[in-house]
Amino acid sequence: MNTGAQIGHEFVHHHDDRLLCCQERRQFGKAISEFQAIQFKLANMATELDAAWLVTMRAAQMRDDGKKVTMESTMAKVYASEAACRICDEGLQGVNRAEDDVKSET
Repeated sequence: MNTGAQIGHEFVHHHDDRLLCCQERRQFGKAISEFQAIQFKLANMATELDAAWLVTMRAAQMRDDGKKVTMESTMAKVYASEAACRICDEGLQGVNRAEDDVKSET
């Protein structure tokens, strides 16, 4: 469960950084965070992050209740680590595309 919690904590910051970056970067006279495609990416990232956190917290609650959590803690670790990869991939795609678009305009 510790791995799931650590991954969740790290990617809250990653998601926040991507959100800030999208709010600062401008394309066609407005922040790229205002474009629907970027909003979808940010929403998907937030959903993945929240789901990983919830699976981890469910396992932690079960452990606090004295239940066996071998399967649940493994599920949390697997889901959180896979979600972390998807979050990074989504975040990098949005930022890299925005940088490419800005470079092509100059």
